[in-house]
Amino acid sequence: MKDIQTESDSRGVLIQEVGVSDVQTPLSILSKAGEPVPTVAELTMGVELPADVKGTHMSRFLESLEEFGSVLDLSNPSQLGEIINQRLDSSTCSVSFKFTYFSKRKAPVSGKESLINYDVTLTSCIQDNEKQHSVYKVIVPVATLCPCSKEISKYGAHNQRGYVELDIHTNE
Repeated sequence: MKDIQTESDSRGVLIQEVGVSDVQTPLSILSKAGEPVPTVAELTMGVELPADVKGTHMSRFLESLEEFGSVLDLSNPSQLGEIINQRLDSSTCSVSFKFTYFSKRKAPVSGKESLINYDVTLTSCIQDNEKQHSVYKVIVPVATLCPCSKEISKYGAHNQRGYVELDIHTNE
């Protein structure tokens, strides 16, 4: 079978990103204690397609994921991107993991523990085989005491639920 992707392309059109998206995979996130926390992740993986190249091998993204395994160390988010760059002979890559992270948290008054879920998106970009940046996005559910309810009540007040979104940009 003829390998069209490796043929030269004379049109001179650079494509900033080609790849796969919405790939569901089981994943364990390493906790601060180094223990794996299981979850399911949705991945998007892409590489830059140089102007002189006709295409890329889409199946190699999934092969790279298989080689990467099922454990994500948050201190090295570009590990999968490095595998993709090597396997696809690319120098620019972007990988995004989207998952729910569960953690135990104690209630401030009762001290009872319960699970809380954090929505996390981790995107790592490599350009010219150099890690450029990573973005950690975390959505944290919160509850606050309603100040109006507290002011007018002698016996108690209700809580308000909300979300805090935190985006952390790193260079290394």
